[in-house]
Order: sequence, then C-alpha cells, then structure tokens
Amino acid sequence: MQPHSGAEGCHIGGMCQVIETTLFCRTPQQMAAILSQRPGPARKQVLTVLAASGDCRQIVQGETLQWTAPIATVQPQGEAMAELVPGTLADGTAGFLLKDGVIARTGIAAR
Repeated sequence: MQPHSGAEGCHIGGMCQVIETTLFCRTPQQMAAILSQRPGPARKQVLTVLAASGDCRQIVQGETLQWTAPIATVQPQGEAMAELVPGTLADGTAGFLLKDGVIARTGIAAR
C-alpha cells in the first residue's frame, strides 16, 4: 500500500506519510507532558527523558504511519489543545503523532 501525504487525503485505515518533523509518543499523556513545558530547555529536557525510555521520539519527514483510530486530543497545561493521530509506525511501534505532522493544515491563515 502506498502512503499518502497530508495533501493527498491521509485517512483512518490508510498509510500516511509524515510531512514535517514531529513528535511521536506511545501515550497521549506523554505527549501532553512534553507540550505542557514551555518551548526551550524545559521541553527539551522532558523529551530527552521520554526519548531515553523509548516512549517518545522525533519522527522525520518521509516516514510512514498506519492511521488506526479517530483523532485524539490532549490539553497540555498552559497550551492550546493538540490533536493526535493514533497509529503504528513502520517499525511496529504504536502510539500518537501530532496531527500537523501528517495532515496539512487547511483554511488557516499563516501566523
């Protein structure tokens, strides 16, 4: 099955291609823990700890994800709600990827 990029209709049950470097974590709670930290050293420290345990990592453009369930949301402390795409990476690791990493934003003005 060929992966689809975000612009080509990545959907539940399909293979999606990562369109920009993004975060992947095994659970929504781990993702929320990272995103609750202010960008910079504090966020990097939490990511480093979760990456060392194998629970979270950065996924680069071009990798694939099998989208397995409806989009989940997390509300990081002090941040906007984040949408997560549940799925399985090519290496078999199941978890959650930030939606913006696999689905191109539409109808949103550039900030």
